[in-house]
Amino acid sequence: MLDLIKSGEPFLFANMLLAAIALGMIIQRIASLWFKFGISGDALLKQVMGFVESGSYARAIQLCNSRPHPITVVFKAALLRANRSEREIRRAVEMAAISELPRVRRGTGYLPQMSNVATLLGLIGTIRGLIISFSGIGGADAAVRQQMLSHGISVAFYNTFFGLTVAVAIIAFYMLILGRQNKLLAQMEFGAAQLVDQLLITQQSQKSAA
Repeated sequence: MLDLIKSGEPFLFANMLLAAIALGMIIQRIASLWFKFGISGDALLKQVMGFVESGSYARAIQLCNSRPHPITVVFKAALLRANRSEREIRRAVEMAAISELPRVRRGTGYLPQMSNVATLLGLIGTIRGLIISFSGIGGADAAVRQQMLSHGISVAFYNTFFGLTVAVAIIAFYMLILGRQNKLLAQMEFGAAQLVDQLLITQQSQKSAA
C-alpha cells in the first residue's frame, strides 16, 4: 500500500482526504454531544422543577443562564413566559427548540453521505486497477505484462479495501453519534413537556389561592 501511496494513486488519496474530513467531523460531534452538551437533562430538569414548584422563577432562569445547553435554552424560553397563556408558553418552547435543533444535529447528516462517497471512490479505484491489469495483457513483453497485471490487481484490491474500511468506520461512528443525538433530543422534548405542565399547574394554584 505504501508503494501505491508513493505512486500517487488518485482515488486512494481522495479516500484518504475524505477519511480525514470525516474524522474531523466525528471529533467535532463527539466533543459537542459528549462534552459540550454533556449535562444530564434529567438532573437539570429536576433542579429547574424544584425552583418552579417553590415559585423561584428567577433562580430557575439564573440556573439556565449559567449552563449554556440546548435544553436550558428551551427551559428558559418557557420560564420567561411563565405567567403567560398556555398557547404562548408552548409556542415559545417550540420556537426555542427549532432554533436549537441545528446545534444538536450539525454535521451528523453528512456522515452517511460521506460513507457512500468512500465506497464509490473505492469502487472507481477498483475499476481503474482492473483497467490497468487488462491493458497490460496486450503487451508483447511477458515481464511487462506480469508487472502491469500485478500492479493493476494491487490498485484494485487496495482501493476496495481502503474504501470499504473508511465507509464502515464512518457508519459505525454515525450510529454512535445518532444514538447520543436522539437521546439528547428526547430529553429536550420530555423535559420541555414536563416543565410546561408544571408551569400551568403553578398558574392554576396561584389563581385558586388568589
